[in-house]
This record gives sequence, C-alpha cells and structure tokens, in this order.
Amino acid sequence: MINTNEKSIGAFLVYFFLLVFPILIPLGVLDRMIEQKIEDSIQKIEVKLEKDLELFIFETDPQEIFFKSFQQLFENLKNSDFNPEKSSGKSDIAATLPNSQTCAFTPTGQLFVPYGKTFSAKFVARNLWGDLLGLPEQTTQTPEQRLKMYRALFGTEFTLFEVQNDEGLFREIGPGKTDGAFIWKRFNNQGGLLSFISEFPSVFETMKNVIENTRRKTSIFIYDPSSNKFLQHGLSWFGWKRAMKKCVVQGGGAFIDNGNLCRVISHPQGLWLMEFEPVSKHLAPPERFIIRFIGLAIIASALFWWFKSDVSPFFSLKISPRILCIFLMSMFLPTVILLTLGFAFYKNKASILEEQVHEKNIEKLRMIDSVFPKHQAMVLNMFRDVRNQMINKVKNQSDFNEIFVSFRYKNYLVHATTFDQRGQVAFSNMGKAATGIKIGFYDIALNRYSNTKIPTSTNPLAMLSTNLYRSPRFGFCTTMDRPDSLNHINIGPKDFILYWDYSNPREISKTSLVEIIQFKDWDLDCFFSQNLASDVYAIGKKHKKWFPNEPPITGLKSLTTQALLGNHAIKQTFQLNGSTICASAFPSNSIPGYCYLTYSDLTEINSRVAGFRTLLICTAFIAIILSLLFSRMFSSSMINPLNELSLGIKAYEKKILSYKIPDLGSDEIGKLGIAFNQMMDVLHEVDLGQKFQKSLIPTIMPEFKGYEISLVNFSVSDLGGDYCDALLGPNGKLLIVTGDVTGHGIASSLLTVMAKTACYISSFENRDLQFLIERLNKLINRGVKKKRLMTLVAALVDNTTHILEWTCVGHPYPLLRKSDGTVKFLEMPQFPLGQKTKVQVKISKLEMSPGDMLIFYTDGLVESLNPDGETFDYSRLKLLLEKTQANSASGIIDEILHEFHKHTRGIPAADDVTLLAFLRKS
Repeated sequence: MINTNEKSIGAFLVYFFLLVFPILIPLGVLDRMIEQKIEDSIQKIEVKLEKDLELFIFETDPQEIFFKSFQQLFENLKNSDFNPEKSSGKSDIAATLPNSQTCAFTPTGQLFVPYGKTFSAKFVARNLWGDLLGLPEQTTQTPEQRLKMYRALFGTEFTLFEVQNDEGLFREIGPGKTDGAFIWKRFNNQGGLLSFISEFPSVFETMKNVIENTRRKTSIFIYDPSSNKFLQHGLSWFGWKRAMKKCVVQGGGAFIDNGNLCRVISHPQGLWLMEFEPVSKHLAPPERFIIRFIGLAIIASALFWWFKSDVSPFFSLKISPRILCIFLMSMFLPTVILLTLGFAFYKNKASILEEQVHEKNIEKLRMIDSVFPKHQAMVLNMFRDVRNQMINKVKNQSDFNEIFVSFRYKNYLVHATTFDQRGQVAFSNMGKAATGIKIGFYDIALNRYSNTKIPTSTNPLAMLSTNLYRSPRFGFCTTMDRPDSLNHINIGPKDFILYWDYSNPREISKTSLVEIIQFKDWDLDCFFSQNLASDVYAIGKKHKKWFPNEPPITGLKSLTTQALLGNHAIKQTFQLNGSTICASAFPSNSIPGYCYLTYSDLTEINSRVAGFRTLLICTAFIAIILSLLFSRMFSSSMINPLNELSLGIKAYEKKILSYKIPDLGSDEIGKLGIAFNQMMDVLHEVDLGQKFQKSLIPTIMPEFKGYEISLVNFSVSDLGGDYCDALLGPNGKLLIVTGDVTGHGIASSLLTVMAKTACYISSFENRDLQFLIERLNKLINRGVKKKRLMTLVAALVDNTTHILEWTCVGHPYPLLRKSDGTVKFLEMPQFPLGQKTKVQVKISKLEMSPGDMLIFYTDGLVESLNPDGETFDYSRLKLLLEKTQANSASGIIDEILHEFHKHTRGIPAADDVTLLAFLRKS
C-alpha cells in the first residue's frame, strides 16, 4: 500500500507511469517514425550513390566513350551536310581519348579532319575509304601492298573483307594489351566518317580525362590499389583517403564519416570508386530535436513537480482525474502498441511482397536462361542435319542451293561451304574472296584429319586466313580441335557460330568437309523470339541491342548496365502512369554479356497492402470507439458518481453546507454519498453554531464616554473557545470581559455561549464582579458534564469616577500602559473557573488617568510560534507597548497584529487569538 504522504519509490513509479509515461508514449512513437524515415532516406541515398557510381563506370568505359563520341560526331556532321566549316561538333573523343584518330569525307569524297580532331595517316585513310566503298582503284599500289599498309596502321589482324561488312559497327583492332577499335559509317555518295584508336588508355586515365573535361557536379574519388594512386574530383574532407582504404579492405560498402554517407564499389578492372552525400540534415532533422526537447522538458517538469510537491503529485489529483488517468492508460497504451506494431508489420509486409515479386521475376528470367543450352543443342542437331544432307544428297550446285535456301529462309544459316578431299571448294554461297579465305581454313583441317596431304596455297587471302585461324586471339586454334561442335567466335560486332565437320569418302569428288557459319545475333534473334514472353526483354552489353525490341519503358538500360557490371540480379521500383512498377534485371549465365529484363505491375500488391492498412486503421478506429464506449460506461458507473462526490467536496470547501449529493445507488459509492450528506447536515448545524458564536463577540463596541475600545478575534477552528465582550449596564458602568475556555469544538463553544449569557444577565442586573465570577464557576461545574476550565479577566469601569475594578482568574495578566509610556503587568494569581466548586474571588481597583490604556488578550497571542520554534511571548508584547508611538486603541491593536504576523511569518496560530485595547482618552 503506497503511503500518499510519503515520496516513496513506488509512489514515484505510479506517478511516472500514470501521468508522465502516457505523454511520452506518443512522442516516442513519433520519434520512432522519424527514425524509420531517416533509415529510409539513408537507404535511398545509398542506392542513389551506388547507381551514380555504376553509371559513372559505364560512362567512363573507353570503348563506350569511343562508340558514343563517334555517333555524336556523325550526327553533327550529318546535320551540317558534312560541311568542314561546321564540323566542330560536341564530341569529346579528343578530350577523353587523346590518341584517337578521326577523319571525315564529304559527299564528293574529299577528306578533311573535323575541328579539334587529329589524323596522321591521311594517305592511308583515302585508300582505305576507297576500298571500303568499292570505288575504282585510284592508286598504283596492289591490294597486297594496301593490305600491308592497313595492317601497319590498324594491326596485323586487320582484314578488309570483314571491315567492309561492319559499317557502323564497333570492331576491335590492334595487338596491344588493351587493344584498340575501328569504326566507319557512310553518309551518302562518297561521304562519311572514319575513326580508330590503336590502343585504349587505362580506365584510370580515362576517368581522369572525363573528370577534367566535364563539369561533373557531384564529388567522386577513385583509388587504384595496384599503384596506390588516388584521383579526386570535387569537395573532400580530412581523412577521406584513410576511410576509403578501410572500406576497401572490408570489400566495399557504405559508411558515414564526417557527416557524409559514403558508398564504395569495385570496378571490374580492379579500381575502387567512392561517392558521398552530406546526411547531417537527414541524421538530425529539426522535428526530431523538437520532439526530444519536448520529452526532456516534460520529464524535467515532472521531476520538478515531484520534488516541489509535499505529497505524491499523482495522489494530489482529485479522485476523478486520477481514475480517468488509470483508465486511459489501460486503454491508450495497448492501442498505441497495436498501431506501432501494425504499421511496422505493414511496412515489412509491403517489402516482403515486393521482394516476392522480384524473386518471381528473377525465377522467370532464370528459367528462360536455362533453356538456351537446349536451344544450342537444337542448333547443333540442325547443323548436323545440314551436314548429312550436304554429304549424302548434294551432287551439284542446284542441290546445294536448295538445301541452303531452305535453312537460310528461316535465318538459320549465313554461310555454308563444302570441300572435297583435294581441298577444293565443292559448293559455296560465298564470293571468290570469301572462298579464298575458306581455303586456308580447310587446308589446315584436311591436312590434320584426312589421309591426303594438301599443299599450302600461295593465294594471299588463303595465307591470311591460315594466319587468322592459327591466331589465339580469335580462338581458331581451339576450333581446329572441335569438329562437330558449336564454336563461338567473337570478332568485332558480328560474333558468329562456326560449325565444321569432316568425312573420309572413297571418291575424291565427294564432300570431305562441311563448314557452316551462323551470325550470333541471328541465332539469338531466333532464340529470343521463341522463348521470350511478351513482358521479357534482353540486351547485349557489346552491341546495346534489345531483343525482341526496345521495351516501352524508357530508362531501363541503366538498370541492365548495373546488373551486368555487378554481375548480380537487381530491381528498381518506379511510378508509371499512376501505377507502381517493379523492374528486375538478371545477367545471363548461359549467354555471356547479355542481360534479361522484365517488369511487373505492383497494383495488386499495393491493393493488398492498402487493404491491410485499411484493416489496421479500422481496427484502431474500432478500438477507439470501444474505448469511448467503455469510457462512457465507466463514466456512468464510476466517474459520474465520483464527480458528484467531488462537487460535494467543492461545496464543502466553499462553505456551501446546504449542498446535497443526489442518490448514487446502493453500492459503496452510494453509501458514501449518504454519509457525506449526513456529515453536511452536522456541519450545517455546526456552521449555525459558529455563526451564533461569532455573534457573541461584538463587531461594534458600545459608546462609552471618555474612552476608546478596540477588539480583534480570530479562531483556529470553526468553533473556538475565546470570548470577549464589552457590555454597558443600566447603571452606566461598562463591563469588559475576556475569557478562554480550554479546548475547541462544540463543547467549548457552548460554554462560551453560557459565559456570554451570564455576563449579559449580570450586567443587565447591575451585579458586581464577585457575583459574576461565582455565577460562572457554578455554571461551569454544574452545566458541563465533561470537565472544562475557563480563564477570565473582567473589569467594571465607571466613567464618572474613572475607577476600574478588575479581577483575573487563571487568565494571562492584562497589561497597563500609563500615559507616560511605562508598561506593567496587572498580576493577580488565581485558579481558573471550574477548578474548584467554591471560588475565592480577589478584586482590585485602579484609577484610569487620561492616556492610560489596558490590554486584554488570550494565550493564543503570546504562545504562537515562528518557523524557528520561538514564541511571541509576554516580554515581546510588553516591549512593543513600551516602544509604540500609537496614541489610540485601534493603532495599538494594529501595531500588535503587525508585529505578531511579522514574528509568525505565515505559521498558523495553534490557539485562538483575542486582543482588546481599552484607552481613556486624553
């Protein structure tokens, strides 16, 4: 049981959890919501930084820069009709790839170098351009000499035939460690653009050039662990290198340093990139500071109230608000917990459902990807069928064309060639140049697998093809070891599939070797058209070509680029026409360099989540309604009766003793109301007695010629025991009485009434003091059952003779202040009234001179304490009368009361206080 008068730990806990905690709970919920908002913002910033870095990697890829710059410059020249004076363009090849070479040709075939570009081999370029366009030879050099010249510039593996068929496509050239690239494109007639770079710079250098030649707004940092070099662009802070290295050691990721959120990712070439964004305003939003300040202010105010209050602040409340606090706490806290957990679950559920859609999309893409090996097996079987038909059925070119066209019509074949045992072309759909190239291949194959030795051809193209097939760069050396297999050859943009197989026929004229070539993009077109669903797309990293066509939603290319760079599945959620779309990208495991993409509408999921949210809100609303209903029921059964009791207490505090509490029923509260009404009846009677007692002490003193009378009285209880009066008798004498009955309450009040009556009768009958004292003593001994005592000082004054007769029975001695300022106690030791049955009364006389004053008082005046425990005492009263300059009875009373209140300093008197001053005027 908690003692309400003590500040115990239990009382503090009750006070805190019932008054302070309900206020802090909503603040805590708001703070948690803001914290979740901060976490979401940080996560969004981290995702944004990662996307920016991946996009930067994509944009700074040397091959991508070279390809895009060529396209930009070509479009610029095309729009200016290849006018050399307007050929400045907006290309950044020269800035980012300083060793690139670019030249253009007007529609009439005139060579010029666009502004800001360089080209050092113009003679080679003119000859190459003529060969690319198939123009009549304008030089005396032989084709072999021109090819040698081209290889000196573009690399030993440069082949004119393949370049002629690669218009507008990116083609790798050169023997360097990073290799270079060549690209050309015709505008009209003899006009066009040609660019090449012999060797791409390192990615680190390319990034440096891009940063220096572009106005990049965001800051980016690059670290090369192999050379321990750093590259910085934009703002930085002290210690960023150390922080970045530490994150690199941990394998990348995100961290916060110096108020910045930093994201570190790896580059496929071994570099590490970092980008940051200030997050101080996200980590410490002003609303969170305000909420926490309010919470601290509430706790501080609660503690201040706790230590300042005399009792437990909770128990200092009235019972109605106290019970209401308990009830609201019991209903409010579970509701808040329900809403908090519900919204947290709602958000988690939304994330889970969205992740399930993403996983479903990835599973669909993974299943499509898993079909590609089966497709490859089907293509292999088809090629074997073509091989068998060409070996067994083809007897002339017509038979060959019939078989070839039937497959070519469906884009299953690009080229096919058959050879006999002598290494001679039997049948082919290719021209003479291509046939020469193929001879070199078959010379190698037939010499390896047939019993016939074929002499090496002296044809330049055949010799070129021999070197090409033996080159490890293109993988033909392994192709020689894989007959009857699909060999993927990656040369330039036109990657192709090579199938070949041999047989050993008895007749020399029979087919001994079959070669089939299929463009890889044709094969992928076939595969994707048969296996991609309507909402699934695929794109190749090298050619940037969409299959089966570009998706209707723009901006998804960056998503596939991120998936290819990171080699992992990713998703992105965005809004489209009022709907939420989840796009998923999955890099292919079966087709290197290709990425699948699909997207799903999250409207149904959002509807489910919205339904759950509506259910949660409805549940909370129902909980609130039930809380209000229960509150109403509780109010009707408990709060309203308690409010009625509270109103009764307020009426008692305002002394409205006639107030009655209505019928509250027959329960405990109803019985309490009945007892309260009974108490109010008694108090009403006591109030009447109090008013009657107050009427015993006159508020207006009688006029007594030549004298001034001043009186003051206040009680410590409703019914006090002090009595003071001034009665003018028929004989013209004034009776002054000051008395004090022991105790307080009704008994003391009744005895005071009896004393008032006796004094009044004695004065009316012109009785002397002897008779008055004896009458009062008999009255006290006979009329009061419980033993009571009464002290009294009485004086009878004649204003003609100015003789004052007085007596004092057990009362504090009156003080006489003479006109000259001297003060003395009028001492008369006697027993109080009621002490003995018979009393011996002593009576003394004195003459009142002009200016003389008598002070009558009760012991409540001199016995009152100050906060230090000191009494007002007699000496202080006597000293005050000696020092006072007041010359009136009322002035003396005012000074005594002023000094009295100054002494007590607000400490209430322990006994009734009565003070009377009687002054003979000068």
